Amino acid sequence: MDLSQTPLLFLDCQTSGLSARSAEVLEIGWILPGEEVRTELTAPREIEKIPKKVWNILGLSPEDFAKRETAVRVWQRIVDSGRSAGVRAVVIHYASFEMGFFRQLHLEAFPDEEFPWPVICTYKIAGQMCADLPARTLRALSGYLGRVLPPAQRSLDHVAATEKVWQFLMQRLSEQHGVSTWEGFMEWSEKPREKPAKVEGKKPRSKPSYFITPEVRKGLPTGPGVYEMRSAEGILLYIGKATSLRSRVASYFAHRRGDRQKLPELMTQVRDIQVIETATPLEAALLETDRIKKFEPHYNTQLRKNDRRVLFFGWDLQTTSDHCSESTPLGPFIFEEAFESVGLLHRVLRGTTNALDNYILMHPPELIRPALEQVLAELGVSDLASVDPYWLWKLGKRLGPAPEEMEAEESAEEDEGDGNSERELSPEELLAEMKASILRKLRRPAYHLHRSHWMAWMLECRAVWKMGKSPDAPWRYLVFSKGEVVASGTVAYPSELPPFTRPRLSVRERRRVFSVMDFDRVRVLMTELEIIAKNFPVYIDFSPTRRLTNADEPTWVSRVLTRAVSPDPSVRGNA
Repeated sequence: MDLSQTPLLFLDCQTSGLSARSAEVLEIGWILPGEEVRTELTAPREIEKIPKKVWNILGLSPEDFAKRETAVRVWQRIVDSGRSAGVRAVVIHYASFEMGFFRQLHLEAFPDEEFPWPVICTYKIAGQMCADLPARTLRALSGYLGRVLPPAQRSLDHVAATEKVWQFLMQRLSEQHGVSTWEGFMEWSEKPREKPAKVEGKKPRSKPSYFITPEVRKGLPTGPGVYEMRSAEGILLYIGKATSLRSRVASYFAHRRGDRQKLPELMTQVRDIQVIETATPLEAALLETDRIKKFEPHYNTQLRKNDRRVLFFGWDLQTTSDHCSESTPLGPFIFEEAFESVGLLHRVLRGTTNALDNYILMHPPELIRPALEQVLAELGVSDLASVDPYWLWKLGKRLGPAPEEMEAEESAEEDEGDGNSERELSPEELLAEMKASILRKLRRPAYHLHRSHWMAWMLECRAVWKMGKSPDAPWRYLVFSKGEVVASGTVAYPSELPPFTRPRLSVRERRRVFSVMDFDRVRVLMTELEIIAKNFPVYIDFSPTRRLTNADEPTWVSRVLTRAVSPDPSVRGNA
């Protein structure tokens, strides 16, 4: 029988986890011979236990699964239809994972019989036939063939992509091995694979091939800018920034052992690279975040809008709103956990911790509470009954560290929970460790709030910095209004800067107009200025008479952007 005419059943499933013993099938997609793609959501037994991350990956919610058939029932119908259609085999991409679920479904649906068909794994075949490609995942191969899969992982798209990959592999089998019949394919698949000849001291490895030629890469500019990677259909896959466009883009084509799966997967699909040059790396970073939000490329996950929103907190540190107001003045933030750590410490103090708290704390609450009481006593708190989350936050605000200290302390806290301690701590050492962890949890929300305070100021400012260490290096400036760059230029000396006079929003009004795009843009601006300020003079003008500079203080950015608004934790001042 001609291989292209062989009746095959193409399958795909989406699940709630990685193991068929503990996870459930949430969606099944299939293609029967001569029919169109079909897919059905299935009714999980314990939908309340499915992690939120799974819903995000699928782009679905629990409500989508109301009044659905069980996966076993759907599988029964697929098997009955497959038998009627004379199916000879099942085709699945990465069958070693999905077949665990399909075999379990078959065992429940037909307890007295074996799985009815042999299984063809297109991932395994692609590993033999497409060794020249950087990656052989379904997303990589589908994009290589001109069909970029959407970010949401759905069976409808995946099973259609599996059929297309199979057709591509059949063509390669015919061209490279003369295999064009079902019988020939079965004979070929049962032959042991020949391993590449080993080079002494090295593992055999094929050099990946790319659509972007070395000549194209070498022709890219050497200055800063933004690069955009596109698929065969012109779909924007990824946007990145670079200090040197040529060097940064070239790094994607350096095949390194241990590369993350996403990188080879991306480069398998890239057919075109376009660049936009900028005057400075800082402007490249700002352009990158704006274009990511505008186009939302598939492989940019950090700076996309998605369902993120700007949040403002009330004085109880729990009430939130999308808008700054008298009742919710604290912000802006883009994460609901901004004050989670002080709420956690308050629950420890009240003895109302839960299982999740115990996981976050790394130590049992009964050990943490005495340490917390000692820390509060050392900070001058005698009446523990009057302590609430707001009071704890004000204590942390008084202790607020510089960003580099914060980063080092957070890394130290992460190391606490890795379970790799070489020896058991003494009671004194354990107490010191817990007290240090408590101080970090007190400081963390204060640090983020101090930073958000300055973000509101940076929404309306002029940033000025020197573009080199030589005495005659020029100065670059960017003027921001409502978070957007409205003017830019280069001058020989700061004295040549144009006057900084124009209508400006008040700080309260700036908070009212804050968007996710503004938040990311200002955060990028502050991060880049902090990097520049370590080596070059930086000025930030907030008004014609108010200028901040690092000329006399190398850690100016760190100090200014995290300084406390009020050192007195007992006074509820304006944030």
